[in-house]
Amino acid sequence: MNAIVSFSEKLREWKMVTQKAPARGERVLLTGAFGGVGEWAIQELLQLGYEVTCFDVPTSANRKKAKKLGRRHAFSSVWGDLTDPQCVQSTMQSVRPNVVVHGAAIIPPLTIQRPELAYKVNVEGTRNLVAAAQDLGNQQSGAPRRFVLVSSYSILGPSNPHTDPAPWNSETPVNPQDDYGRQKLEAETIVQQCGLEWTIVRLCAVFPLASTSASADTFRFSFLLPYDRREQAIDVRDAALAIANATTADPAACRTFVVGGGEGWQGIGGDFANAMMQNLGIPPIDRNAYRQADPAIDTSWYYENWVDTRESERVLTYQRSSFPSFLADCRKAAGPARFALPLLGPFIRSWILKKSPFAGTGPTVDSRPFAEAARDHMTRPKG
Repeated sequence: MNAIVSFSEKLREWKMVTQKAPARGERVLLTGAFGGVGEWAIQELLQLGYEVTCFDVPTSANRKKAKKLGRRHAFSSVWGDLTDPQCVQSTMQSVRPNVVVHGAAIIPPLTIQRPELAYKVNVEGTRNLVAAAQDLGNQQSGAPRRFVLVSSYSILGPSNPHTDPAPWNSETPVNPQDDYGRQKLEAETIVQQCGLEWTIVRLCAVFPLASTSASADTFRFSFLLPYDRREQAIDVRDAALAIANATTADPAACRTFVVGGGEGWQGIGGDFANAMMQNLGIPPIDRNAYRQADPAIDTSWYYENWVDTRESERVLTYQRSSFPSFLADCRKAAGPARFALPLLGPFIRSWILKKSPFAGTGPTVDSRPFAEAARDHMTRPKG
């Protein structure tokens, strides 16, 4: 067994060496730097040798995270708004990046509650960033050598486990069904047609080490996702590594990759959620607390499926974490609180369960398209 582990580790080390390092002193501009994936992407980009400039909105939470990360890592921060073309232009002119990594986005459920703002950020913000990068091409410094866009596999549309094949692969056509999916598709098109060298990374369900920012609306939205949906997940740290490696890998030029965890990261969505709760001593939640999608209506299901990640792993070499090792690291990340969580678990479960619109109502099949059901539940007054 030790020989096998040793060989596996040596193989991974060899694969990492094949990643081309950026030129010394190359600059990268990272948007959405202080989001869930962004903070880990900072570390991976620094590991590659980049000079990192972070661009994000100046919220108190972002400033706090920047200050915390700044104690351990050397990077620059520029505070601004992607929806302000002049702000984006001035930032691009000041940084003059060799690479742009565009990770900033508004995601569900906020995309449902504030669709106009989501469009401005997800589409117009991307357009502003691309235009500013193109303008550098008309100057002596030249345009960035690569533009990396962080997208989502939900762009592929609904997947009914009772009728749809699995896994999704490179031949699966895009089929966005909600505002977020359509916005991501429009953003991808803007990047693909910009005239710069690009790479698009479509992330599967990203699991954080700690869910300190999970809001009541986030839990409410999670209960809209059918318990029995197929889900491909990934450790947030592996997602960040894939994004960083997309800036250097030659075979990644002008290609789109679906990025998800390897063996052990394909499962049932509700089972994954319960595994993470039980890992911290919180009792599991019954499937009847979740919206019941119609097995006969494909569009009533959510936008997830299992994915063939062999090609993205071959090119981007990012799959480091197993699901069991991720769970162990989650326990470590919880710190001393992990000893109290089993005692508080029933109360935490009760609080989470109260966010479900379906708990206590009995199983009722909802045949509506998922986007319609989500709009109904996420925009109605809370009572």
